[in-house]
Amino acid sequence: MAILGFLYFLFSQLISGLFHDRKLPILIWPPSGLALAGLMMGGRRLWPGLFLGALADGLANNIPLWMTLYEDFGKAFSAVAGATLLQRVKSFDRDLTQPSDYLWLALMGSLGATL
Repeated sequence: MAILGFLYFLFSQLISGLFHDRKLPILIWPPSGLALAGLMMGGRRLWPGLFLGALADGLANNIPLWMTLYEDFGKAFSAVAGATLLQRVKSFDRDLTQPSDYLWLALMGSLGATL
C-alpha cells in the first residue's frame, strides 16, 4: 500500500513539475494509469495508499487541505471504479494477452475516470 502511494506521489510530482510553468490545466493525468494498474495488480484494498500519495502531492504543491481532500477522494474513487469495472468484465485478462484486453482497459479505465 505504501509503495503504491509513494510511486503515485513521485509520478505526480514529476508531471506537476513538467507543467508547472505553463499555468494551464493538465488535461491528461498519467498517474491515473499508475493508480489503475496498481489496483488491478494488487487489489482494491490498496486504495488508501493511493489516496495518501495523492494527498501528499496536493499538500506538497501548496493546495489548500479542503481542496486536496476533495480532489484526492475523486482520484482514488475513479481508480477504484475503473478497477471494479474491469474486474466485472468476464473476458478481461489483466495480463493483457488478447487485443480485446487493451480495448477493455481503455474503455473501462476511461469510464471509471469520468465517474
